[in-house]
Amino acid sequence: MLLMLPFYALAMKTVFRRRSDLKYVEYLYIGIFLSVFEITLMILALPAELFIPWYSSFYMQMLPVFIYTGFVFRKLFGLKKKGAVLRTLLANGLQYVYAFFAALGLLTLSLGIYYLVAPEKIQGGAQYPQQGRQDRTGRRVAAGRRRAERHPERILGRTPP
Repeated sequence: MLLMLPFYALAMKTVFRRRSDLKYVEYLYIGIFLSVFEITLMILALPAELFIPWYSSFYMQMLPVFIYTGFVFRKLFGLKKKGAVLRTLLANGLQYVYAFFAALGLLTLSLGIYYLVAPEKIQGGAQYPQQGRQDRTGRRVAAGRRRAERHPERILGRTPP
């Protein structure tokens, strides 16, 4: 959850770019503020998770966090209820999109660095058994050429001399 804070701040900056002139660090601070609320709620809900068999983390954790986030956005940016709900949904979804592309970029970067460090391991690739056999010169010959070498009269349509 704490690793997602930079992506959440970037998502909030994207969602509220026309509504406010806050800097990225200020959005990061808002994200920390909301995460502290979420962590506090998780700690308070821990006994309920252990002792109540019908406990639902959606109603006891996710829904209050969503409502509180909408309330914070409404108070900070002067939104109406509908706008706060929609922008909360958009910011929550956009943080996962940003995290996915960051992970994809990190994977691509790590594969590129690995290729630069050890290119011979990647270029060798998987070794598959070769089909066919060798002809008189030592080259590999496909199955169709083998038949033509054994029975040229069948391929050319004439009888041997």
